[in-house]
Amino acid sequence: MNFKRYAVYYTPQDDLFYNLGSSWLGWDTVLRQPVSQPEISNNINIEKITETPRKYGLHATIKAPFRLADGVSASELERQLRNLCLSLKPIEFSLEVSELNGFFALTLTVKNTEIRELHTKVVCELDEFRAPPTKDEFIKRRKNQLTSEQDQNLIKWGYPYIFKDFYFHITLTGKIPKNLKNTVTDEIKKFFEPVLQRKFLMSELALVGEGHDGNFHVICRTPFGQKSKKWNSRPTKHFS
Repeated sequence: MNFKRYAVYYTPQDDLFYNLGSSWLGWDTVLRQPVSQPEISNNINIEKITETPRKYGLHATIKAPFRLADGVSASELERQLRNLCLSLKPIEFSLEVSELNGFFALTLTVKNTEIRELHTKVVCELDEFRAPPTKDEFIKRRKNQLTSEQDQNLIKWGYPYIFKDFYFHITLTGKIPKNLKNTVTDEIKKFFEPVLQRKFLMSELALVGEGHDGNFHVICRTPFGQKSKKWNSRPTKHFS
């Protein structure tokens, strides 16, 4: 399958977490198909509030979507990601519900420099596979009143919110009207209660592609090469 763009995601390895989140959003990036969404408060249309993030699936972005550069292939990108992951070790973290600029997401309970360092490594070491932004992409990004540093990141790295502006988060909704925020917060906390405050290990990264239907699909999950006492490495998983 050919993809319009590629990205590197964290997607939960924990089946409960992944299945809950995919159900909440209504899209499963591994199965590459819609999934039934839960019934929540009568005041909330879950299909509507999750419309914006749905196509991306349950994830935290490590390297934002990009078009492939001329002269490189998806298989070469996958190989480089696999080699990069061999140098990484699992990172422990836990999550909480947060509001970010009007939308809701799962975010880290405490700052984690290891995740930021992992993000920086992935962005830099895979940059040779990224095509430069188009004129339209520059115009779209610059509508958001970027700082001078963010604009320089856009020019040099193709995306403004990286390095010190990187913020690990798993988006759960689009922008929520003020009068619904409390209800939405309560519904998210109730639905994700089984995974909130639990400890997780980030021990693999997913290469994903944007299909011509606009939805993102997991191409492969690549485990980290360095083991921890809590994790036994497993082979790369491909999804065709």
